[in-house]
Parts: sequence; structure tokens; C-alpha cells
Amino acid sequence: MAKALAAGIAQEATALGMELLGATGARGDHLIEKLYRDVKAMDIVEGTGQVQRVIIARNLVGLPR
Repeated sequence: MAKALAAGIAQEATALGMELLGATGARGDHLIEKLYRDVKAMDIVEGTGQVQRVIIARNLVGLPR
């Protein structure tokens, strides 16, 4: 459950950081830009949060996997 929640929170935090810095943050030499790319890649590679939430919901209501 933490894995499903953490990816969304990380994405929200880095998006807010990019918004706060504006064009300066997206230049390529800022840490926030690297973190934003890493979070997006993590979301794609680790599997979608939607699938994880379906699995969690099935476990909570007692349905088979």
C-alpha cells in the first residue's frame, strides 16, 4: 500500500517543486528537474498505480488475486 501511495506523493512533490522554480527548474542543471524525470520513470517502470490499487482493493474485500 505504501508503494502505491509513495509514487503519487513523489510525483506531486516534484511537480510542485518544478512549478515553484518555473523555467529555471526545467533548465536541466537543477536537482528538481532530475528528480522529476526519475519519478516519472519510476512510475512507468514500477507498474501503474492503478493496477496496484486494484490489487489492494481486491485484498481488502477478500476477492481472489
